[in-house]
Amino acid sequence: MTEASSPSTIPPSSSAWKNHSHRPHLKLDKFPKLTNQTDYPVWRDTARYVLGTMDCWSLVEDTEAQPVKTKNQDDKDYEETLGQYKARYQWASIFVLESLPDSAGSLCSRDNG
Repeated sequence: MTEASSPSTIPPSSSAWKNHSHRPHLKLDKFPKLTNQTDYPVWRDTARYVLGTMDCWSLVEDTEAQPVKTKNQDDKDYEETLGQYKARYQWASIFVLESLPDSAGSLCSRDNG
């Protein structure tokens, strides 16, 4: 993220996933960046707290699978559940990527050879 860009925001409340207009937001630029091994304990604790509060920690730990439609579930309910899962997954990904230093962006590039 460059200095000129606006900070990313993420909603911290799992109860607010259904109602997008009432979610509070956190500014990711206020959280510690993971720059070296000495930063890791603070970063880890912050990530665990924030992602847990957002109901995303199970996605990071890979203990929650993507929802699968059941026989008795109607399409609308399944699409809503899947959409909430995808939104949580996306915000967890954004949190992790935004908490890395700008130089780490090259690690995520497909053109890094």
